[in-house]
Amino acid sequence: MLQAIAYRGRDNLETRQFRGQKGGHLTVGQVRLAIMDPRPEANQPFCNLSGTAQLTFNGEFYNFQALRSLWSDRFEFKTQSDTEVALLLLEHLGVQALDQLYGMFAGSFYETQKDRLLLFLDRYGKKPLYFYQHQGLTYFASEPKGILAVLDHTPAIDVNALSDYFYLGYLPPDRSIFQGMRRLTAGQYMEISPQGSSEPKHWYRESEVETLSSEAFEATFMDAVRLRMISDVPLGAFLSGGVDSSLVVAAMARLAPKVHTFSIRFAGPQVLDESPFARLVAQHCQTEHHEIVMDVDQVQALIPEVLNHFDEPFGDSSAVPTFLVSREARKHFTVALTGDGADEIFGGYRKYLGEHYLRKLGPYSLRRWLWQPLLNFLPTGRTHPVLENFRRVHRLLMGDAAGPAQRHINWLHPGPIPFRDLKGPQLPDETALREKLLSHFPSQPDLNDSLRLDQILVLPGDMLVKLDRMSMKASLELRSPFLDHRLVRFANQLPVEAKIRGTQRKRILQERLGHLLPPSIFNRPKSGFEMPIGAWLRGPLKKWAEHLLFHTVDSQAYVNPEALKGVWARHQSGKMDATEPLWFQLVFANWLDRYHRGDWFGH
Repeated sequence: MLQAIAYRGRDNLETRQFRGQKGGHLTVGQVRLAIMDPRPEANQPFCNLSGTAQLTFNGEFYNFQALRSLWSDRFEFKTQSDTEVALLLLEHLGVQALDQLYGMFAGSFYETQKDRLLLFLDRYGKKPLYFYQHQGLTYFASEPKGILAVLDHTPAIDVNALSDYFYLGYLPPDRSIFQGMRRLTAGQYMEISPQGSSEPKHWYRESEVETLSSEAFEATFMDAVRLRMISDVPLGAFLSGGVDSSLVVAAMARLAPKVHTFSIRFAGPQVLDESPFARLVAQHCQTEHHEIVMDVDQVQALIPEVLNHFDEPFGDSSAVPTFLVSREARKHFTVALTGDGADEIFGGYRKYLGEHYLRKLGPYSLRRWLWQPLLNFLPTGRTHPVLENFRRVHRLLMGDAAGPAQRHINWLHPGPIPFRDLKGPQLPDETALREKLLSHFPSQPDLNDSLRLDQILVLPGDMLVKLDRMSMKASLELRSPFLDHRLVRFANQLPVEAKIRGTQRKRILQERLGHLLPPSIFNRPKSGFEMPIGAWLRGPLKKWAEHLLFHTVDSQAYVNPEALKGVWARHQSGKMDATEPLWFQLVFANWLDRYHRGDWFGH
């Protein structure tokens, strides 16, 4: 199991066995990426002195030094690691200890006397934990391949999960593509004993917090960055030139004498080049800046490698550049900070302006009978600003509905092709998913309700999966200060106007942290970390994509082949930009081929 995910930790591979006093048996192991106290004494599985309790986890407990000080008058510590502090708290407080631990973590805690295994996940699902129960055994691992490595069978495809994938472009965080395999979700734990296992329960729920003043907000943000800079190995930062990563780098520059930053740009004219903004911030913060240029040849070489790394269909194409920058950063550092999470917390995505723009087009009845019929006459694309604006209008109106909750759920489905147009006969429609997502909204929802849904769906299902898999593939640890739970709790209780007013997004960040950066960083259009996939599918990636879509596997049980050929032809003609649905199909075709071959270990 550990060999299957050995890339997640290059520094040590170790297993231990435990027998409980009530008949249970545990074998647990870790591939370690040594960050805090890299000495062998801090390796995991980590046991107490008597050998009756163990902790094995993936991630970091950032506030362990403060907790260590609180307990140091009662206990003598033998390492400088966060692991030892967390084990002590878990022994004395049980699952309640997790309330005191700040960080990103997925772990297992076991006591031989109680003969009970506790599996647990951090507050926002930053780290993954899969489990699978079969013939009296419970298997758990950071990735499905860690479990698949020892099963004598390959679980069947969960068609409900596959349906969710084609709608969202990723799997919801409580699902796996394999029947019977599940994930713990944000803030959950479960207990397993010889008598059976409990259903996952929540150990974390947000509590109310006092409104932070400008000074207190900045101090909390700086402390979140400071905690994530604690490391016994070299550390750097990802810098895109956008607001979020730039703020993190600016904070790091105030806390350390020299910060190393990494950014990426694509060669060619099709994509907005953010590198000048990254260079501006690097110069402003006086960082040691590294810029990586990515051309089509590199992409073609990396795409199969990245797709073959995921055990489940994952349609976020920015995984490819995320891996590239992670791989390059790993040549210099073991830890890097990022600006991820701020968009879902403070309202940074363009879709959050959807309500603002729809109001300008009149009431829903007018939009439905006047503007929506005009969509068929609008060409869309990403190679020219006018076509890009038409594409955004098309998506805005395609997702229009009678209420804001329905609209937000519609906008979760990217691209111009309705889900049902491409689905095959064995796939259920999206009704169950939509009803589940709608249940999270109150009767009179606002932007904050949409943000909270994205925090429990998009963040752990898409963004954090991408960061975890791609950084761990490169044996690099990524940390996200904006996902400090103190900042998230505060942001979730702010009024909508503090986040978005008119077309100004993430307003509070500019008002309270704007002095950290040059004004031009806040006054520029937002741009995603995306590849020009649509253009490449008409050019250098065309033959590869055609072969994968139409000549590799028989997927017609899940995909309508004639409809897919029609979408492909329209994209090739330039009459429509179908980047997202075509990419989702390419990812699935590649995954299905590996599923039939049982090839999960091609890393």
